[in-house]
Amino acid sequence: MCKSSNSAPSLTKTHLLSRKYQPQQVELQEKLVSAQERLKSVAMDYELRVKISQVCAELDVDGLRGDIVTNRASKAIAALEGRSEVTIDDIRRVIGLCLRHRLRKDPLESIDSGYKVDKVFIQVFGITEVEENQTNGQRMSVR
Repeated sequence: MCKSSNSAPSLTKTHLLSRKYQPQQVELQEKLVSAQERLKSVAMDYELRVKISQVCAELDVDGLRGDIVTNRASKAIAALEGRSEVTIDDIRRVIGLCLRHRLRKDPLESIDSGYKVDKVFIQVFGITEVEENQTNGQRMSVR
């Protein structure tokens, strides 16, 4: 005999998690849509674009893609945070992610390429390492 159950189907863990995080998901989705709309109007100073290109040149990055990706990522993070202008800190936050894997590899080099990108960024943008350590992810001042 087949036993039928009149009780409601039990919710799986996935459904419970989905329900639990629904408000945060909706909030994030709205934030992303807003950032996509704002992205078109985000501005970046010419001087910042030139400095990004200088970092790429000093790191001997292959091609122009590193410049393009760093510019776009900087604008994207500014848009996501609700701003209409790119800051040096925006560039600092994305440049390692954008360039690290684009460096020409030297098999004898032992320095981590992320460190190398940060070092050249600090030099080109005129930031002292003390300022870099003090800001710890906050807006940085330029000499």
